[in-house]
Amino acid sequence: QLLAIPAAAPTPRPGGKVTILATGANSDVNLTGAKVQADCGTIDIRNNGDAGHVNIAVVVGAAAVPSTLSADVIKAGAFGPNGQLNIGTTNMSADTLIRLYATSSNGSLNFLANTTLSSPNIALAAGTVSIANNVIVTIASSNPANVYTTNPNYSTTNGGNNGAASAGRFSGPGGLNGVNAPQPLASAPLFDSAP
Repeated sequence: QLLAIPAAAPTPRPGGKVTILATGANSDVNLTGAKVQADCGTIDIRNNGDAGHVNIAVVVGAAAVPSTLSADVIKAGAFGPNGQLNIGTTNMSADTLIRLYATSSNGSLNFLANTTLSSPNIALAAGTVSIANNVIVTIASSNPANVYTTNPNYSTTNGGNNGAASAGRFSGPGGLNGVNAPQPLASAPLFDSAP
């Protein structure tokens, strides 16, 4: 567990913050079976390595243990030229915004197992945004998520380019079953900008 929980006083309470930063060229951030919580604050996970990975609830060769992230703001990014942000069985809940980014032209945001994203403002930005076959990304919000990508590798029912019956998909209210039609990668809001 990584917890940033403010004391009961003063009111209003200052927000907590959990920051995870990797900078090595081939470094990985691995969060599996983790509870990460920043009450009234921010979870900020970044990998700036050239081929760095951020793996949340991703396990190779064994059953993944779900991870839970909750905060006012949740941001996770893999910013190297070949960065990958990989999301396994995860529940993310943010009062203000969720941003999941791998914004180089070769960067990829990969949903590898069923995931739930809950926030009024969700932005997914990467050179390629993929949802693995038979995987559902649930948008548990009254607002659809915004996707910024050159290659939307998920179901055509969500505006993606994968027409297979088994294609991974978004599910939820509004937009194309929880997500708006893909927009150009260059249109994505800055990772650190306000919503």
